[in-house]
Amino acid sequence: MTLSPVAQEPQLSSGVVIEGLEKLKVAALLQLFIAMLVGVSALLLLALTPFLTIRAGESLAGLASLIVTVAFTVVTAYGYLLPSVNRFARWKPKDFLAPLILMRSGYTGGALIMLGALLALTWLVREVVSGFIVAGVEIRIEEVIYICLILLLVGGVMLFMGYTGILVHLHKLSEALNFPKFSRTGAFVVIFGTTFILLSTALLIIHSGSRAASVNPYEYYNIISIAANATTALLIITLLISLLGIVIWAQVYSEASLIERRVEAGIIQA
Repeated sequence: MTLSPVAQEPQLSSGVVIEGLEKLKVAALLQLFIAMLVGVSALLLLALTPFLTIRAGESLAGLASLIVTVAFTVVTAYGYLLPSVNRFARWKPKDFLAPLILMRSGYTGGALIMLGALLALTWLVREVVSGFIVAGVEIRIEEVIYICLILLLVGGVMLFMGYTGILVHLHKLSEALNFPKFSRTGAFVVIFGTTFILLSTALLIIHSGSRAASVNPYEYYNIISIAANATTALLIITLLISLLGIVIWAQVYSEASLIERRVEAGIIQA
């Protein structure tokens, strides 16, 4: 005996929603780990704030930690987060297509630009070169580093757009499943997304301060001091937000698990 299309549709919708929630739970756990890595990156970069005593080892450690953070962000997005949103977009395209597009744009552009810029910066820090010759034109290493740092900041802003997409996604999910807690949690997710902008800005200030210190530390003492204080403030804020991020993503995991159980029990109709 076969079920009629009307009887099959609720089962199909329920299955798609449960699949989406399962992937969201895994994504939340990975994002929780990413929040920890953001905190580690901030701590390592704090060691660079006295610009007069920067060492290559500290620079590489801070960059390496940030590379791992962004790499995990890419894996989380493409392995679990975007597939989760894609399941919900199949369920209710009108509600979930917009956040899916926003997240794809943010993660595809932002995370990959940040990763490329960080890898280039790491190579530049390790290699002792003064510049490049491209088509007969000499390009100083400082110019290349500034381009990488600006790209890093642009990538951080684009990645923030991806986290804004998560906000919209959780808000739509809370409306669709009548679970308002998700909408409130989404607001804090966007706050966590600012950590990538703050880290990128901190690196840009660190480099500018270190160049001023190497040129003439006495002439630029006031500027170096202001830059160091600004960077310290940015990184401390990033560290605090990363701790908040751990709580946020643990909450997302808990709420997704609760909704999944309610959908399976038929308490929430998908």
